[in-house]
Amino acid sequence: MGLASPPIYAVTVTAYSSHEGQCDSTPHLTASGTRVRQGVIALSRDLLRHFNPAAPFSWGDRVHVEGLGEFIVEDTMNRRHQLRADIWLPDEASAIAWGVRELTLSPVPDNPLGL
Repeated sequence: MGLASPPIYAVTVTAYSSHEGQCDSTPHLTASGTRVRQGVIALSRDLLRHFNPAAPFSWGDRVHVEGLGEFIVEDTMNRRHQLRADIWLPDEASAIAWGVRELTLSPVPDNPLGL
């Protein structure tokens, strides 16, 4: 019996930086209380168990973003967004240049072989 493939979610991926115009009044802190840094991703509230018990992801989960690699879920987005992810970039120009992309997001299993 083989291992089941993790679910894949089609999401709109944008980028943000620690700029008050893109965040709240604490632009260097994530919604989960950690400091922003490379490798952090924010998810829309419909994807986070903290806001939606049936959602697929929790704070601290590792996710794979198509073509970009792994990120850690530590932040969230404004409640108006659905099926969205926002990657943190170090400056506003990079975040704007990133634009809007349609990509897939999937959970990274915790050592599925138990090794």
